[in-house]
Amino acid sequence: MYDNIVQSSKKNQIIMSEFIEETQGELWNSEEELVSFYKKYESYKKLTEGKVGGNLIYKYKSKNLVEAGNDWINFF
Repeated sequence: MYDNIVQSSKKNQIIMSEFIEETQGELWNSEEELVSFYKKYESYKKLTEGKVGGNLIYKYKSKNLVEAGNDWINFF
C-alpha cells in the first residue's frame, strides 16, 4: 500500500504524509534525549495540553475513516 500511495487520492496521500511527519516528530534516538526535551517547560506544557504525545494511530485511524474512508476503499 505505502509503495503505491502515489496512485491513491490526494486526500489519502496528505493524511499518510501527516501521520508520518507527526510520528517522526515524536521519536527520539535515546531516553536521555526524550527526558532532556520534556524537562524544558515549553515542551512539557505542550505534553500536558495534549498538543504532543497523543495516540497517533487512533487519531489517524479516525481521521482516515471520517475524511477519506471511500477514497481508501477505491484505492484498495
